[in-house]
Amino acid sequence: MKTREMRVKYARLWKRLLAYLLDIIPISLVVFGVAYFFLGFDRVLSDYFHNNQDIELRKTFLSARNLIRETTLLLWIFYGLLMDCSKYQGTHGKILLRLKVVDDQGGRITFSQSLKRAYMKIIGAIPLGLGYFCTIWRKDKLTWHDLAAKTRVIHRT
Repeated sequence: MKTREMRVKYARLWKRLLAYLLDIIPISLVVFGVAYFFLGFDRVLSDYFHNNQDIELRKTFLSARNLIRETTLLLWIFYGLLMDCSKYQGTHGKILLRLKVVDDQGGRITFSQSLKRAYMKIIGAIPLGLGYFCTIWRKDKLTWHDLAAKTRVIHRT
């Protein structure tokens, strides 16, 4: 009896980017909604658009906008950290696109590996996203955070 060799199909950059968008858009909307309806961003936004030449209003707007952006990013990183090492092996975006995060042997990753991935996602984004775009030139489609954590993003079978 012959044993069949399984062929692993690595997720390409565009599919990983789409999974990211499926994750980040709802998180962004929730963070923006909380800031707008409960934390006074509605007033900041209104004041800024009615008088965007005022330096103090501009500073206030930019500060609030940056806080929303950074909160969204941190929530996305924390969410990915927990979901990648969970029984789901990926975020909801990855699940919807039939992708999963695995270790070198194809198994579920550890919390430690997920923590390395999360940290390296930040590092990989700093030099113009090079840590992500390197997948374009690699046959195995690995990013810097995959390489650091010894993980892969593959298609679910």
